[in-house]
Amino acid sequence: MLILPISFKAQVTAEFIYLLGALCVFLVAFISAYTWRNVQIQEQNMIFEIERIGDEAANQVNLAHLSGSGFSKEYFLPEKIQGFSYNIIIHGNILRINTSKTSYTVALTTSSINGNFTQGKNLIKNIGGVVNITGI
Repeated sequence: MLILPISFKAQVTAEFIYLLGALCVFLVAFISAYTWRNVQIQEQNMIFEIERIGDEAANQVNLAHLSGSGFSKEYFLPEKIQGFSYNIIIHGNILRINTSKTSYTVALTTSSINGNFTQGKNLIKNIGGVVNITGI
């Protein structure tokens, strides 16, 4: 059996603790970076989803306007966007989606619009050149 001096054992123990501490610091830094990047990806996905819903709703209004009088279609909007409440406001020829985190604006081809979108089913009609939007 090999007998080592006590100072050598203490040195090995101290070096082990230093390496363990360095590993813990590296692990915490890695987890922090990973979490930060995950949050960024989730925020970007939410922005993409808001833009997609806004563009689709604007396309429905533009389609109703360009199709002329007599156009009628049901259109569904989700209750929430990735767990967040939102609202859609039409003012003039601008459609705007607002959430607690961000907003998105889309231009429309007409300002002759009555009503606003609601979450769930909506009925879009063109009556005499005026686009009417009602929740159903």
